[in-house]
Amino acid sequence: MNHVKSFQNKLVLFQKQLEKGILLQFKSMQTILSETVTPPDYSRFVKHCEDLKVNFEKRFQDLHGRQQSLYLFENPFLVNAEDFNDADLQMEILDIQANSALQGFFTNHTLVAFYERVDREKLPLIHHNACFWAVQFGSTYVCEQSFSRMKVNKSKYRTKVTDKHSDAILRLGISPLKPNVEKLLEQKRMQCSGK
Repeated sequence: MNHVKSFQNKLVLFQKQLEKGILLQFKSMQTILSETVTPPDYSRFVKHCEDLKVNFEKRFQDLHGRQQSLYLFENPFLVNAEDFNDADLQMEILDIQANSALQGFFTNHTLVAFYERVDREKLPLIHHNACFWAVQFGSTYVCEQSFSRMKVNKSKYRTKVTDKHSDAILRLGISPLKPNVEKLLEQKRMQCSGK
């Protein structure tokens, strides 16, 4: 969420500076425009920044409504329990914030490792919130990984790959499971041809 907010703030800054003709953030544009005689019309660039800002807000509007929930996922030790409307969730937040062992673990491990350690029986709402957000980012990663794999498999070097083959290759390519080739070979009977 921090990266989204940061980019939105940068767009606002870019737009304001372009409206004033300040090119501090646009070094290449400064170089190109220093060679021209006529003063440039920045309105086109201002419009582009505005369009980007609007498009960005549309795409991430879901995040704004769930901002507190995302903050809880990012760091349950920094949120204020009073900011949440669910009484049970407030109690869970206070419980997790009082747990110094979990707090120490949080500072030294990844979010995934941390939430694997959170007791889903004692903190079911926090655990559910973590699963919701972890799946969001995980599915984006799988989509990107799948697209990259498909680009490699559907290259000019593999023009004979059919949709059926493509599906199988994609499943194998993005699966976290690794086949035990030796065991599979042992299970197959060798067939000798000839003599």
